Amino acid sequence: MKARDVLNDCKLTCWELKDALEKNDQKLIRVRWITCLTFLRMVGHVLHKIDQPNYPNKQNAFDLLYSAKKNDSLFKDFIEKERNNALKSYQIDLIETKNLVEAEVGLLLEDGGRFLTESGERFILEGSEKAIHFAKKTGDSNNEERPDYWIDKAISWWETYLHELNKKINAT
Repeated sequence: MKARDVLNDCKLTCWELKDALEKNDQKLIRVRWITCLTFLRMVGHVLHKIDQPNYPNKQNAFDLLYSAKKNDSLFKDFIEKERNNALKSYQIDLIETKNLVEAEVGLLLEDGGRFLTESGERFILEGSEKAIHFAKKTGDSNNEERPDYWIDKAISWWETYLHELNKKINAT
């Protein structure tokens, strides 16, 4: 299936995104993010427009699976929504934050306590580098994760989808 080829290209681009994240290359992160989102949505379009017509006697398998999966939150609220935001309005839901490192080990007081700030908060070391996070728009709006986490989740979602579709095609 051609959709599998698109998904494989998305996996390659995700590795490039991970590399850009490690290098903290802001511009490349943005470009790879948009490319991954585009590939993720392209899987469904290629599946519908290219692969489905190649199975004229299996249309029901394609239609039933799509009907069952089209309202999954990962598809609806991430794959479809974030691709539309990026491609239709160039709205990119990545945020930049300072790296925070909690000092839990090695900064103990003689009595076994932690170092605290003057206000009584835990002592946190702030890194000089910044990190990029995806501000997830579904569920908890305060949830932030590395962008590659969400791309990996979406790739796994499509892997499962294509596996289920193959089972349905071969069963009918």
